[in-house]
Amino acid sequence: VEEKTDYLKHSEFGKCVYKTDMDIVDRQCVSVEFANGSIGTLNMIGGASKAGRHIHIVCEYGEILGYLESGEVIYREFNKSVSESKYINDDMTHIDTVIDVNKEVVKGTVSFGGHSGGDYGIMHDVVNYFKGNISSLSLTPIDDSVAGHFVVYAAEESRINNKTVKVDEYKKTFTDR
Repeated sequence: VEEKTDYLKHSEFGKCVYKTDMDIVDRQCVSVEFANGSIGTLNMIGGASKAGRHIHIVCEYGEILGYLESGEVIYREFNKSVSESKYINDDMTHIDTVIDVNKEVVKGTVSFGGHSGGDYGIMHDVVNYFKGNISSLSLTPIDDSVAGHFVVYAAEESRINNKTVKVDEYKKTFTDR
């Protein structure tokens, strides 16, 4: 406790972000259009009254909603047997299937910690990989990881320079070096 207290007293992390020279985002919306025409958006909102992470994927026949804090994933299938005009904004327009990820998938095998168990999961996968087991669903090909990082770097370039950034062009400036 003493070491942590001393660290916070003398590091940037112990100061009010508005009283440092750190350039921290408190609101940001990133939109990405993929080659197949799909569009993804990421909204970051700092300082909200209730912190949380969630995902909302809209598909042709339904939606997928995920809530990190509760560990709940909802598959919402559009109910085609109901006339939309009669029940618009009514619960009858969809059929929900709720999955408690903590109970059904994790089954108590993960000790939640940093990033809701994600840090543990990555290290678990790394150890298994070096043991020769590469069957993890979360094991991402390096090209996908690099592509995801380029999206983040391009978003920061866009924010700083207030301009639209095409990821392929942005990536080319690094790969041509």
